[in-house]
Amino acid sequence: MLFGNNPRQKLDLYLGGQKIFFEKVGRFLGLYLNPRLTFNAHFKVIKERCEDLNIMRMLTGTDYGSDKKSLLVIYKSLIIPKTG
Repeated sequence: MLFGNNPRQKLDLYLGGQKIFFEKVGRFLGLYLNPRLTFNAHFKVIKERCEDLNIMRMLTGTDYGSDKKSLLVIYKSLIIPKTG
């Protein structure tokens, strides 16, 4: 992956006689990176991981919702581990 303002440059790189292909999105140290380093790919992956956790939405309501302490415990146990 090439990083920078103009990542569309064509380079032919070889390692051991085999051509190295460039990726559009790569993962490094848990972050999903794209050539422009906008972190859009990383946020998209985190969003997809957390979409199945609708429990927070179901438990928050003005008339029937859980208290803040319970919601914070659920957040720390379900959401935070999926974002890291």
